[in-house]
Amino acid sequence: MSNSPAPSPSPSLTLEFERKTSGDCVVRFVRADGSSDRQRHTGARAVFFAYHDLTHLAVERTLKLQQGFYGLIAAGWSVRDTEGLGPRGALPMGTAMVEHLVGLFDREQGAGTHWSAAEIEAAMHSYALQHGHATPTALAEGDMVRVRKAVAKLHAAWRDTAAGGVLRQSFPA
Repeated sequence: MSNSPAPSPSPSLTLEFERKTSGDCVVRFVRADGSSDRQRHTGARAVFFAYHDLTHLAVERTLKLQQGFYGLIAAGWSVRDTEGLGPRGALPMGTAMVEHLVGLFDREQGAGTHWSAAEIEAAMHSYALQHGHATPTALAEGDMVRVRKAVAKLHAAWRDTAAGGVLRQSFPA
């Protein structure tokens, strides 16, 4: 056992969401080792994907999920790899489940409604059965509330980011 102090925790990923004056969104991902990647969303896709990516961040950070999009990027995957198009091939099974969960929160936002934890669990269970995944751990109502608050906070921060501005966030290890 060492007497040296434990290293201070640092984010495994620093994120910069840049709102271009053109309306496009560029997301930069800087890993703890200094390597980086970026993704650009253009046109109508920029509006959707900026919010979708922030919902991912809220879900993955709040629920401490490491197999989602940001967990993979932090672990060294390229954006292209997360699309199943890179040399890594298919995504880990858990990644699809995280993507589905984020999609459910996106659908909530779009419909202007809140699903119960039981409704989310049923949708996740159905998805898992249809796609041959293990049944995910159920979310408690408190988890749902925490995720929604995190989504609302991140979405508001993005709405408040002026054209030419950058919203900086981190994804913890």
